Amino acid sequence: MQSFQELKHTVVERLDLLPQSTLLEVLHYVDFLIERSEQMDLQNQQGHEESSLPAPDAFVGLAGSWSFEPGELEEILEYIEHQGQTPKSPQSPGCEG
Repeated sequence: MQSFQELKHTVVERLDLLPQSTLLEVLHYVDFLIERSEQMDLQNQQGHEESSLPAPDAFVGLAGSWSFEPGELEEILEYIEHQGQTPKSPQSPGCEG
């Protein structure tokens, strides 16, 4: 196992291989991890149990287990895209938020 300093050095070396747009994604993910870590620390200080959410790697195995009929995935993606482009209907009278 690498020491903390060796691990940081390896990460920096690999980051140098990425284009700027991907580095921005990495930065956003690092910020997310920091925020999540701070939230977990706060929960632990308040006596809450560790989060029961699995690590992101736990979902990788699931991705290959999904199967669709020919054309089904494209149909689902088109539906999602269409829903994102459809204007939201105004609220019904008397349902003011």
